[in-house]
Amino acid sequence: MDETEAIKHWGGERPYDGVLSMIAKRIEAAFPPEPVEHLAVPGRQRKKFTHKERMTVFRRDSYRCRYCGDDEQLTVDHVVAWSRGGSDELDNLQTLCLSCNSRKGDSDGRPPRPA
Repeated sequence: MDETEAIKHWGGERPYDGVLSMIAKRIEAAFPPEPVEHLAVPGRQRKKFTHKERMTVFRRDSYRCRYCGDDEQLTVDHVVAWSRGGSDELDNLQTLCLSCNSRKGDSDGRPPRPA
């Protein structure tokens, strides 16, 4: 079997061709993925920060991202994610730029790895 025939046989030229795709489909049918509920704490509702709250956090953090020091596209972030039980108290809030906040996501509060 030459290289082209092997590709067609095992993986195919298209994602739905080949033996591996057939095996993957059978495994997925036998073990369908289970939906994962968002890790929210029951009985809690998200709130939007007021302008005053946002300004308090920004002012405390000198209008700079606490991870990279950027001063543009600033957001208020929970150090310990709200969905992991973090509070809306000032000591659990920090200023992050949009990029660092996106990389941090729903984490345990540790700084994200550099991009």
